[in-house]
Amino acid sequence: NTGITWAYIIGTAFRAALGAVGMSDKAVTAWLDSNGYIKRGAQKSTYTIAKRIKGAVARCVAIRLPFNDDDSEIVDFDEMI
Repeated sequence: NTGITWAYIIGTAFRAALGAVGMSDKAVTAWLDSNGYIKRGAQKSTYTIAKRIKGAVARCVAIRLPFNDDDSEIVDFDEMI
């Protein structure tokens, strides 16, 4: 895999999912940012970007999907932490 593959998650759904399992969205996004797994917004002070979904603009969290460089297989996320 030569390019970067991104998963776009609607910001409110991202925060709700993390909150449902007792995790802080600020802590998770800070960890993702420090490890190069999140795309910053245009102002660089936010972790959401504008993305068009079915014609409507939504604020999304863009997370880089981890791939193994050798064979382009998705790496188990638990192995990364």
